[in-house]
Formats: sequence, C-alpha cells, structure tokens
Amino acid sequence: MFELDCKLLSVFYAIYKFKSVSMAAYHLAMSQPTVSNILNKIRQHYKDPLFLRIGNEMIPTELSKQLFPLVSEAL
Repeated sequence: MFELDCKLLSVFYAIYKFKSVSMAAYHLAMSQPTVSNILNKIRQHYKDPLFLRIGNEMIPTELSKQLFPLVSEAL
C-alpha cells in the first residue's frame, strides 16, 4: 500500500473539478497517461472507481463526492 501524497490528491482534485482526465492533465502540466496512471493508483487505494466516464465527462461516484471536501481542505 502507498500513502496518498499531495501530488495524488491534486490529481484527484483536478479530475473532480474539470470532469476530465485530459483537462486535469493540462492544468497540472502532466501527460494524460501520467494522470490516468495516478488515478488508477488512487482507485486501487480506495477500492472504488471514483469516477465513471459518461459521454465525455468523468462523473464522481458517491465515495468521490464524500472525499472531495476532505481533499479540498487538505490541499
């Protein structure tokens, strides 16, 4: 298991905010594959998909909605 550091939390926050892995990557100055890999690590940590792709948007799961205020405060 790994610790969720600020970089990982920043990725979660950006995906939540922009509802897009590509837009999150752009705003974080990271590649899209890097952001996708980080999202997969966070998903494994929580054992939850966190976001579901519906059309062109990443829609947060219930767990993701619960985590967002905590992540926002932590950042």
